[in-house]
Amino acid sequence: MGDAEQRWQQTPSVLATDLSDAETVMLDPDAAKYFGMTETGPAVWREFAEPSTVDDVVARLTERYDAPPGAIRTDVETFVEQLRERKLLVAAD
Repeated sequence: MGDAEQRWQQTPSVLATDLSDAETVMLDPDAAKYFGMTETGPAVWREFAEPSTVDDVVARLTERYDAPPGAIRTDVETFVEQLRERKLLVAAD
């Protein structure tokens, strides 16, 4: 996944709206595409509103949810990779 110390943040041009705690829709105006997230995706997305490392996000979500830390890490790493591929997360300065 890359450097563990790398901080990521939401791409500033992406517009997102929470439809509920477990559903978020996003518009990437640069790519003219809509994306939807459900279940844990919105929780991970919100954690990157401010620059954060994957480790920071995993630690915060582990405190909040009753799930094994290893499972949370796997889910976060997979989702972050998907967001990066779609250019919805970018490296923070």
